[in-house]
Amino acid sequence: MIFAGDSSFVGHARFDGDARFDGDARFLGHARFDGDARFDGDVIFDGDAIFAGDAIFDGDANFAGDARFDGGASFAGDARFVGHARFDGDARFDGRKIDLRAVPPDLAARVLRQITEHPETHDQTVWHCHSRHCVAGWIEKIAFGTETQGGGLARLAWSIAHPDHAPPSFDSEATTDEIIAALRRAA
Repeated sequence: MIFAGDSSFVGHARFDGDARFDGDARFLGHARFDGDARFDGDVIFDGDAIFAGDAIFDGDANFAGDARFDGGASFAGDARFVGHARFDGDARFDGRKIDLRAVPPDLAARVLRQITEHPETHDQTVWHCHSRHCVAGWIEKIAFGTETQGGGLARLAWSIAHPDHAPPSFDSEATTDEIIAALRRAA
C-alpha cells in the first residue's frame, strides 16, 4: 500500500502488507506493520508502534509510545524515543550498523564518572569537538563508541539502559549541576 501525500491516522492502524509513505505521516493511536514499512518523510507515532518486517525511516522519526522492531530498522534522520524501544533485528543510524546490545546497564554511572572525574571533557555548548562532548555526546560515545549529530542515539541508549528514568537535559543551556543531578538519579 502506498500513501503518496501526507497521512494522518486517528485510531489504531494496522497494515497487513508492505506500506510506503511518501509524505509526512502521523499516527495518533497504536500502529502495527506486519510487512515492511518505508517512510520517506517525517513520521510521528503518538501511540505504541510494532514493526514485524523491516522499517526504513528517511526523515525524522518520533516515538512517543513504546516501539518494537522485530525486523531490521534504518534511520537516516533523527530518531527520538520517549517510550521503551526494543530492537530484535539490526539497527542502522546514519548508515552505520549499531549494536544495541552494547549499551551498558550502568550507562548513567559511567557518564557521571566521566563528567565528574574529567570535567575538562564536558562542554554542554558543543556536540563534539575532539575530546570534549556534551552529555548526549558522552552517552553515545560510552554506549556505542561513536556519536552522531542530534542526540538520536543518546536518547535511544538512555531508553535502553534506564527506561524508568528521564534522561539529563541535552539542551545547551543545561548546567553541569542539573546534568549531574539527573545522572545521579539514574545511576
